[in-house]
Amino acid sequence: MSIDRIRRRLYEVLETAIAVDRVSRAFDMALTVLILANVLAVALGTVDSIQRQYGGALVSFEVFSVVVFTIEYVLRLWVAVEDPRYRRPVAGRLRYMVSWPAVVDLVAVLPFYLPITGIDLRFVRLLRLLRLLRVLKLGRYSNSMQALIDVLSAKRSELWSSLTVLAILLFSAGGLMYYVENPGQPQVYSSIPQALWLSVQSFSGNSVATPITTMGRIISAAISVLSAGLFALPAAILASGFSERIQREIAEEYAEAVDDDEPSADRG
Repeated sequence: MSIDRIRRRLYEVLETAIAVDRVSRAFDMALTVLILANVLAVALGTVDSIQRQYGGALVSFEVFSVVVFTIEYVLRLWVAVEDPRYRRPVAGRLRYMVSWPAVVDLVAVLPFYLPITGIDLRFVRLLRLLRLLRVLKLGRYSNSMQALIDVLSAKRSELWSSLTVLAILLFSAGGLMYYVENPGQPQVYSSIPQALWLSVQSFSGNSVATPITTMGRIISAAISVLSAGLFALPAAILASGFSERIQREIAEEYAEAVDDDEPSADRG
């Protein structure tokens, strides 16, 4: 088998995710399990008792995972030229390296290699939290995750607008609560950032401070009422996006069915 055929086959396994290709499906499933196991390992590693007892096993699993993810990244870089967008051997691979999936793949393994560069270990420990970004790789292997990404992309303007309104309301509420409540509760509402945090708590329905002024109670009540609607707005936008996507898929399937029926009608 020639190198070109091997590269094409690897591209089909790694990238195209053909439903009838058992090897491709098995690869997708294996990578999905490994990614989820990595996220679980990172979470368990923060538990002192588990870290003391199974720290060595977690480190070994980390090394194994990094080796697998590194090999996967190198192979994806090699087969990238099979994609028409990255056809040129050098320039195409460079373009692929700065694409979002490739950046996620690189960030998933990069913190493991940083200690050998002599960077401040405190900074490295912080960067190691980036291992949690491995969960983003699931977007490659899950149709549901890909659907969510498509909807988020299609509705980004509406989502951004709703989040902007929410942020404006949040900062306004924090500032107002500070100026109203600070004279009566200087320890509780000690600063605008503190008042902002308490406003976030009010937005989520878990307020840890009770306003003592009449104006503060009015503002707090208004926050509770408005937050219920504003927090529901992004969910409604996403629901609308999924509905539009489903309708579009139904229309496309119907159009394909009509196209398939036309030759039969002609022969009749």
